[in-house]
Amino acid sequence: MLAAMRFSADELEVLRQYLRAGETEKAILLYRKHYPPYNNAYFPDLNAGVLDGLLIANPPSLCFLAHYDLTEIQITAAMVALAGMRHKPSNLFPEGYIWNYGMTPKAAVHHITSHLNWIRSKSDMDVYGLKWVIRLSHSCEPVNCLACTDAGKYLYTLENFPGLPIPGCSNLKEGCRCSQSAYRPSRAEELMRRHGLIRR
Repeated sequence: MLAAMRFSADELEVLRQYLRAGETEKAILLYRKHYPPYNNAYFPDLNAGVLDGLLIANPPSLCFLAHYDLTEIQITAAMVALAGMRHKPSNLFPEGYIWNYGMTPKAAVHHITSHLNWIRSKSDMDVYGLKWVIRLSHSCEPVNCLACTDAGKYLYTLENFPGLPIPGCSNLKEGCRCSQSAYRPSRAEELMRRHGLIRR
């Protein structure tokens, strides 16, 4: 089923061409001819700026990708934002493209969106100019993802937070599921006591 019937095969190809050329305004115009996804939690206000961000998002956790494959997964992440298919992004790959990595395309797309969300959150925090403390909420399987389990032990400052997705995350099927919450420094002791955190 093509993108929950939101776009025809021809429209998907046009979207891909727009994104490959960086013509995100044209992609948004085509998107607005159709109903947006019912559950678009990642991008409730989808616009050309969001697509631009997806097309350049380069999380350190995807440093193993060849440049060509990084470009394809960036375009696919933008296609997912436009067309849905979040659970099966490989259906949005161009014809003949082969993904040759242990990490699933779904996980790689999640790394792209998670990284973009972290950049936007960090930018929002910078605007207020406060010395935030950050608690990591890790949702990866503790036994199988030691990097996220370890990272979740600490209370961070904005300057030493490792960013998202967590470097070294080994969740190759779903991608890093961690998120962050920022608090005023006055809550640091309470957070450390309540959650057993160590100040980083």
